[in-house]
Amino acid sequence: MVSADRVHISRMRIVKSGPAEEKSNSNKAYRFSKNTILTVIAFVMLVMVGFTIFNIIATPEFLVKHKIKSIADDYYQNYFYDSVPEKEGLSYYTETGLSRLSLRQLLLYSDRKYSDTTDWFINYCNLDKTNLKFYPEEPYSRTSYHVDYSYSCKF
Repeated sequence: MVSADRVHISRMRIVKSGPAEEKSNSNKAYRFSKNTILTVIAFVMLVMVGFTIFNIIATPEFLVKHKIKSIADDYYQNYFYDSVPEKEGLSYYTETGLSRLSLRQLLLYSDRKYSDTTDWFINYCNLDKTNLKFYPEEPYSRTSYHVDYSYSCKF
């Protein structure tokens, strides 16, 4: 048989006193603040490292070449390729390539789509002497080509 003392002890619960409870809550708040501060410091340091790496990699030469490549890809895939009625006709240009395009022509195609970048390119390149030439490749799909770039830039 279970005694009354045993039943009373099993139903007891521990209640913290006022000062002990306050100390416990303030300790939790301190840990939360400390973790938050460490997280913010780590995030700021990662952003700083990212900007430093970007500044090392993102030289004017890198930026110019990257931008010209993206404009050239857009030109061939979304403008020129759509204007060719018979794609098999591109086979005539696999060895000789299409006629050269100057950077100025490339910036002004398709209703002057990239004309707002002209001033930026003028700071680095000669728009008439920087040019590129497309070479279609089999199977003459939208993305089967390579480009020969000729830069006349200050880098």
